[in-house]
Amino acid sequence: MGQGRLITAYGGQLQRILSRGGTIRFILTDPDGQSMNMLEDRGSSRANVSSIRQSHLAALSRLISLSRISSNKGKVEIKVMDTVMPYTLYGFDLQDSKKGRIFVWLSPFREPSENRPGFMLSHQTSPKWFKFFQEQFHKMWDFEKAKNYEM
Repeated sequence: MGQGRLITAYGGQLQRILSRGGTIRFILTDPDGQSMNMLEDRGSSRANVSSIRQSHLAALSRLISLSRISSNKGKVEIKVMDTVMPYTLYGFDLQDSKKGRIFVWLSPFREPSENRPGFMLSHQTSPKWFKFFQEQFHKMWDFEKAKNYEM
């Protein structure tokens, strides 16, 4: 979904990644897509489509603001897809098999965030599943229906 809480809470860390020349990639649900209606039915908060869309747009706005800080040497890349994601996925240092970490939170039906099952993967502890979720991100990123979000 919008990931507004993460982007706000970790804004300083995201900016440090960008200031060091790093790249941050986000794939988010398209705020203008039909999947917004499904998110209204699926979510635990019973929020309406309009408030869900506003949350997504606010998160996108925060990311765009980060990308425009002149001291940043890195870049923010954003794609949107008109789909309800089956999980939330955060990957860090995926190109480094020693440092790379992937955090996955499943998206069950009508459950609040604190009840969502999640787990952390590394190449050393779970090479099969680390590779699986690493490839999942790349498949979504390269999916022909994933659109670059214009900043």
